[in-house]
Amino acid sequence: MLSLFRSKVNPAVGALHESIVAGSRVESFYTRLGVPDTVDGRFGLLALHTFLVLRRLRGVADDLAQEIFDRIFAQLDLNLRELGVGDLGVGKRVRAMAESLYGSMSAYEAALKSDDEALHRALANNLFGTLPEAPSHDMTKPIIAYIRAAAASIEAQPIEAIISGKVEFPDV
Repeated sequence: MLSLFRSKVNPAVGALHESIVAGSRVESFYTRLGVPDTVDGRFGLLALHTFLVLRRLRGVADDLAQEIFDRIFAQLDLNLRELGVGDLGVGKRVRAMAESLYGSMSAYEAALKSDDEALHRALANNLFGTLPEAPSHDMTKPIIAYIRAAAASIEAQPIEAIISGKVEFPDV
């Protein structure tokens, strides 16, 4: 009876969400590439991988992209509550994270159309912004290579596969 009141859940949304999270948690980002293993660093990688997937879906599967976005923020909301953040604090933090994600996605989109210097600046602000010192170009160079490879790889993957929930990120 309760199933009548539940909204239909698209299994592709869950699969793509899991892939985005898995891509952002690859240990090499933290151990070899210097991404801070902090809440901010992890969110930065989540934002980057979300951008890469949503970029591929843009104009082709906008409803699916919105469902993924909603799923990510529902999970972030749940995670904050599990960490003990109160109801009033959760809304403010989720709003700030959404603004940060939108800002990161805009910066990455513009930078991806430009050059490595633009990507370096986007990474310095969005992925390494909480470090006491700005990252060197040597520090961002391997992540820039990863972003370009991931964008090309995801663009080459059949959209039907992605819409069905299968996306693959390249090795770090």
